[in-house]
Amino acid sequence: MKFRPEERICVSLAGEKTEEVVSYLSILKDAGVELIELRLDFLKDKNYSAVLNAALKHNFKIISTVRNKTDGGAFSGSESERRRILLESASVATYVDIEYDTYVSDEIIVDQLKNSGVKILISKHFLRESPQIDVLNRVLEEMKSVGDLLKIVTTPKSLFEVTNLLSLYRHNWTRGRLIAFCMGEEWALTRILSIFLGSPFTYAHIGN
Repeated sequence: MKFRPEERICVSLAGEKTEEVVSYLSILKDAGVELIELRLDFLKDKNYSAVLNAALKHNFKIISTVRNKTDGGAFSGSESERRRILLESASVATYVDIEYDTYVSDEIIVDQLKNSGVKILISKHFLRESPQIDVLNRVLEEMKSVGDLLKIVTTPKSLFEVTNLLSLYRHNWTRGRLIAFCMGEEWALTRILSIFLGSPFTYAHIGN
């Protein structure tokens, strides 16, 4: 799927209350935003259907995410509950974000989501490190056959490690599929560079 210029920035929306998230949706739509990530893992009142339906009414292109605390998210419920939320969101979302580690431990959830017709964004967040290039290449290759879009985010300690991550864009097949950038204010420019290197879009955040 080719993303239009107005969809090259995905606004990641994280709110604890349904009313808060819904109010942000109107603001984002008025600002011309077309692509959003709904961070359902932050929603403490758990009114997921209300948030999803509100986003649908605004005709956003939606990425649905329910990320565990161990993967840098806010969800602390059971895995069966998280699976239920992801499957529920598939009826509304354009993409469902599935962590690489979730896929490795439970490939069935990916099959279930694909059978529902939603596209898969498979993601891997290295929260405390930026691994060596051979590890990055292995993860990328394993993700390749699973996701429609692939997201790899690292936490580098040097420019060399930044270069390792961005070198993944050298593969021609990643153009329009790979979203790779670095965490940390020091490396915020990589979010912009990713677009020029072939990423379909990059992320900006609003909310928590």
